[in-house]
Parts: sequence; C-alpha cells; structure tokens
Amino acid sequence: SRNITIVSKVNGIIKTLSTVDPDIINTHLSTSHLITSMCLRLANLKKLRDRHIITVHNAPENWSWMTRKFNAHTPSIYCSYSAQEMNFKHDCLNVAIQNGISSFKIDDSYKEVLEPLEKVDPHKFVLCVGRLSRQKNYNMVCKIAKHFENKNVDFLICGIKQETAEQDLSNFSELSNVHYIGVKSQSEVYSLMGNCDCFLNASLYEGLPITVLEAFFAGIPCVLSEIPPHLEIGTNMPYCYIANLESEDGFIK
Repeated sequence: SRNITIVSKVNGIIKTLSTVDPDIINTHLSTSHLITSMCLRLANLKKLRDRHIITVHNAPENWSWMTRKFNAHTPSIYCSYSAQEMNFKHDCLNVAIQNGISSFKIDDSYKEVLEPLEKVDPHKFVLCVGRLSRQKNYNMVCKIAKHFENKNVDFLICGIKQETAEQDLSNFSELSNVHYIGVKSQSEVYSLMGNCDCFLNASLYEGLPITVLEAFFAGIPCVLSEIPPHLEIGTNMPYCYIANLESEDGFIK
C-alpha cells in the first residue's frame, strides 16, 4: 500500500506540473528535491526542468546519491554562506541569499508564561525556541539546565514535538527548572524574547537560524553553539557568546 501511495503522489505531482505550467518550481529539503526532479524526468517535461530551483536551508543538508545525481545541474539558492560552503558542490548556477526577518513589536503576552514562575527575586529565564528534534540538541540544554537547578534560573522550551520528543520530554520532567511550554504564536515568542534574560540555541547544525536573528532583533543576550551559521551571524554581534559543542562547560560560563 505504501508503494501505491508513493506512485499516486508522483502521478499527482506530474499531473499538477503539466497542468499548471509554473514559471518557477521551488523545492525545500532533500526529499522534495529528489521527487520533483524525478517527476520532471519521468514526464519528460524538459521546459520545466529549467525552472526547477532548489533552496538549501541547512549546513549541511544530507543528500542521497540519487538526489545528487538527479540534481547535478539544478540551480540552487543557499540561505547562508555557510550553507553554500558546506553542502554538496554541483555544477549549477548558485547563490547565497542570507535569511532575513521582518521587524516586530513586543507585547506583554509574556506575563502569562513568566509570572507564575517568578517565585523569588531575582529570577532569571533562559529561552529556547525550536522543535524537539535531534538537530536542536536538547540533551545539551538539559545538561546546562542541571547545573543551574536550585539557583533561580529557569529554562523555557518552546517548539513542536518531532522525532526526539518522547525522550526530550522525559529529560525535561527530571529537572525542576525546565519547563516545556509547547507551541506559541509568533507574537508570544517575540514577547518572551523581549522579556527573558537569555536566548539559548545549542543546535548541532542550522542553515541561517531565523529564531536567532529574531533574538538579535529583540535585544536579548544570546548563547549559541559553535557551528558555522552561528559564527557567520554572531561573531561580531554584541551580547552574543558562542560556546564549544564538546561540553556544557562552555555554555555554562
């Protein structure tokens, strides 16, 4: 049944491409790069093959040998110079266009989250925004939080549940100062960024992280993992500390 589903989806994509005749076909993530390029070849849509443009958002983005073969000459847009440098080099037109964000205002919606936790004064809040996944490295966040347990420093985790959610939530529950606050609206996230004391991103890899750019805009001090995209945007940023991923000690300092 799975094979039938895949075939029906491929047929659906081919039918859509043939009918719509798009000016640009943009794909995001390696699976969509592969499926789209295969569909264009299976349907012999030569004129559309020249309109396929890949957007690469991670540094690095893992490509299978099939993805590399079918997209050897597909024009590519990279979300950062780090992504352009670290990903598979193929013979194509390519350019790095750094991610950007829109300006935003900070409201008082943070109070609903922070006020119930402000049991003592002074009290510090560290904010982490990102899905519960291997990429976001919440194992490291828990190691850092453990050091600050019973020291009036609370860690707030905001993000959707993905492949490591079960283990991450279990780890969070073992620490009295880690609070998973679920998924928040953009305005609520901005409000938290404007009112917490520190923004923490311990990711193992990124493209050009939007949440970090938003934290910069909000003016919150940032502690970031030492990966190329963070170095690209954070090296000369005021109130930004970049820590070695090898140990929690660098983050704690």
